Amino acid sequence: MLAACAGAASPQLLEAQPSSYLLTIDELQNAEFQIIEGPGAIDAAAIGGDSATGARLTGLGLEAAARVRFFRVVSDVSTSNGPLDVTASVARYRDANGAAEAFALVIGQTEGHAGEQPVSTGPLGDAAHADQVSAKDASGTTLMQFTVTWRLGNLVNVVIIRGRYGGARITDAITLASAQLNNELGLVTSAPPAPSSPTPAPESPPAG
Repeated sequence: MLAACAGAASPQLLEAQPSSYLLTIDELQNAEFQIIEGPGAIDAAAIGGDSATGARLTGLGLEAAARVRFFRVVSDVSTSNGPLDVTASVARYRDANGAAEAFALVIGQTEGHAGEQPVSTGPLGDAAHADQVSAKDASGTTLMQFTVTWRLGNLVNVVIIRGRYGGARITDAITLASAQLNNELGLVTSAPPAPSSPTPAPESPPAG
């Protein structure tokens, strides 16, 4: 639910296994998807796209990451509606400062690819960004890829969807990102409150 995500306060601590936050097959809005990868752990190079960027992410405090990928087969891509290919990942960092730097680095990697264009997301976690790029397949059908990247506390997330132009939209990607964000908000671990000072006992009245 997008409404549950908008303006959500950043939690103090997110330390569960990254795979526990990932989008699940039951949260996809279209029928006939199957899991074709994961959910499972991935290394820094897989998050960064290459070993050099992976090393930079490790230096920013990357602790663990996980990814899952879903795919559905349709009879005719040129008339398909909704996403056909969905990939979701989450990376956990030691603290929010490292995650904020990693968030910017991951976006820079995405926008370094030819043809990527930024798209607005609306409120999503602590910070969010999206990009889109198009290409034609062998039959001449225009395909779209939408990448939504967002940060919640010390987690950096990416959801990528692919589908036919006009059939898959940025709103589909944001809906799926919101579902994963809700998974994270449901597993927030906050630092325990400081113990309260004991209430002093009332003084006894002076003897008459």
